[in-house]
Amino acid sequence: MNPSLNTTPPPNLLPLLQRLKEGYKSWYSYLFTLPKIHGHSLGQKIDSLFVDAIETVAAASFSSGTEKIPYIRHAIKKNGYPQTLPNDFVGDQIIGQ
Repeated sequence: MNPSLNTTPPPNLLPLLQRLKEGYKSWYSYLFTLPKIHGHSLGQKIDSLFVDAIETVAAASFSSGTEKIPYIRHAIKKNGYPQTLPNDFVGDQIIGQ
């Protein structure tokens, strides 16, 4: 029997993890368009915020009931920063030089 036919399908990600993953992929492709000086500071900060949010949601997915609440709050805060930081710097002409 062909071993490739016996493989199990990949696990489904939680919708929030899926959205974070898609957002991170979009961010990662944009990261390289930043000027080097800002890519190393602003870029790394946003990158680490995304990774932290993904890790937090993954940890929450293994928690039960009310144990999830602190994880979700933390992830919401972390997810908001990558969305607002670039907007703050667009007015300062950092992005798009």
